[in-house]
Amino acid sequence: MPERLDKFLWAARFIKSRAAAQEFIERTRPRINRNPTIKPHSLVREGDIITFAFHRDIRIIKVIALSERRLSPDLVRTLFEDIHP
Repeated sequence: MPERLDKFLWAARFIKSRAAAQEFIERTRPRINRNPTIKPHSLVREGDIITFAFHRDIRIIKVIALSERRLSPDLVRTLFEDIHP
């Protein structure tokens, strides 16, 4: 089942809060499968590739799993695979 982009970034611990995730998306225009978006409610599915600027780096991640809740730092790596070398 698809999940909102802001919820995914929050659950995967890239952003501290959902509100901050919404502002981050509107400001940085991440790409989902090469398509830019400014909408926090854009849907993310397993297998999608998300590209975004993060702390002066470009992050490219592949969505492995989705989570309705925020995971512990130990388990968060089960949600995505870092593709960028």
